Amino acid sequence: MVSQPFLCGVCKSTVSVLSDVFLNSYTVKLLQFKNYWKNSGRLDYEEAWGWGYGDMEIIVKGLKMKAFNPDYFCEITVPICHQETFRKLTREGYADRILANKPEIIKNNDFIDNLYEDIKTSQDNGENRETITVHHFSDFHWDLEYLEGESNSCSKLVCCRPNLKPTPSGDEEKAGKWGDYHCDTNPKMTEKLTSALKNLKKPEFTIWTGDNTDHGIYNSSKLSTKATIEITKYLQKTFPDSVIFGIHGNHEMGPTSNQNFTEGSELAMKLLAESWKDWMSPEAYEEYRDKSFYSMLISEHPKVSKSIKEKFKNVRVIGYNSQNCDFYNRYILGTLGDALDQFNWLENLLQEMERKNEIGIFFSHISPGMDACFSEVSARIQVLMDRYQHVLRLNLFGHTHKEEFEVVRAIKDKKPIGVNHLAPSITTINTQNPSFRVFTLDAETLVPVSIDTYTLDLEKANKDDKFAVFEKNHEVTETYGMKDLSPSSFYELALKFKDNEDLALKFQINRHAGSPAYPAEKGCDETCRRRLSCITSNSVYSDVRKCYNWSDISGSFERRSYLFDFLYGYWVEEI
Repeated sequence: MVSQPFLCGVCKSTVSVLSDVFLNSYTVKLLQFKNYWKNSGRLDYEEAWGWGYGDMEIIVKGLKMKAFNPDYFCEITVPICHQETFRKLTREGYADRILANKPEIIKNNDFIDNLYEDIKTSQDNGENRETITVHHFSDFHWDLEYLEGESNSCSKLVCCRPNLKPTPSGDEEKAGKWGDYHCDTNPKMTEKLTSALKNLKKPEFTIWTGDNTDHGIYNSSKLSTKATIEITKYLQKTFPDSVIFGIHGNHEMGPTSNQNFTEGSELAMKLLAESWKDWMSPEAYEEYRDKSFYSMLISEHPKVSKSIKEKFKNVRVIGYNSQNCDFYNRYILGTLGDALDQFNWLENLLQEMERKNEIGIFFSHISPGMDACFSEVSARIQVLMDRYQHVLRLNLFGHTHKEEFEVVRAIKDKKPIGVNHLAPSITTINTQNPSFRVFTLDAETLVPVSIDTYTLDLEKANKDDKFAVFEKNHEVTETYGMKDLSPSSFYELALKFKDNEDLALKFQINRHAGSPAYPAEKGCDETCRRRLSCITSNSVYSDVRKCYNWSDISGSFERRSYLFDFLYGYWVEEI
């Protein structure tokens, strides 16, 4: 019988040799050429080489550091060896530790549902409950070089700019006055957004969830944050007394999506923190600048009024950095576990908030349940949302450019305990009508009681200026026949999608902001409905995949996500 130490030695030696042979400078060049070849059919020579060029070296280095590190591979991936170098940190172990001291008040996993029942009871008794207004914006993707009449079908990542080839052969290939479905946001549209906001009730505060630069190649943080800084200046000038809380998206990184966790805070955070200094407490400013995430009481915002300061003295916003779960952040490949110690920070923060009876509003760019979020991370977010379901009352995200939701379910009994709300985008790229959301919250509990979406119909606006206006498109409870916005109501809606095509189709149309991307005649067949139900009823993508039939996994990215899970690996710690 072959001894375990012998097999362990063979495994580590073999992986070491293979790693040296296949993961080297030649591999980097091969991957760069493959990437160029893949992009050359749609991009010109310069951008075909530039798009993702720098990623390849990061990928190879990361694979050597973790997935194909002999100790990691032979102790964790194929556990032939005893765990002597690395210790596996399982999701289950994390859940057991975090949930071990779950308070009695949330053990039935119905805390938020009960808040809605209390609201209904008080309303039935004739009580007038005070409400507050919150605006949520995401994914501006401003193109500072947008020019009406230029080509919207070019060989660049970003079109609708001066002097691009080929020149437009007809009106349908020309960039529109207010924007274009093939391009990023025309800054001119901002005047229409401003008009809409000035006509609405002033919000108590606004949440802004990132991705403000265009979709070009930016290898410099000074360039990748330029649009965000310009929009910030505009907002501070136009709405000087507004209470706004921001967080970055993956496009604020330079290069896009890549944040190096081993080199401290990115330059992007330092630039954004400086730009947002007037919207942050001194402590939050330093925390975000140095760590790339932050929290602060709403009452500490420099622009907050005396009345709001008193009203929100125990309400805290949590700006979470989702780059630790972004599949396109290639630095994750070499990350062993808790990047930037963010989970340790978040756990300690939530413990302290619970002790002080604070209420939390959680916001980030990438939602935990989407396919681009690494499940080792999102599974742990689910655990914290379970344990602190009574603390976190509103969860806001962006990134997908679509109006969506994810039901957060308890770890053990799978009951719905929370909802992740994803905002549609301001950008028009990929045939999306620009949109934003207005939340009405119950002032006492801070749970949403209505959600309105405001949209500008770009197709109509470009034909006639009188349609260049943001108007209320729909309200969630009215549109889907929901009794309220509780986790249980959203979960019921998610399950109904499976068997109700009219309801699923309505959701798909609203998901795309009523744009030509999803016409009503497209319908929503059985596969479409099942996919919708799976996506909306889960908040961890590995759970979404389990919910799918194999035939439902139609996209190449979805199929590749299994490979990504392997390459990014498990969380571990060095022994």
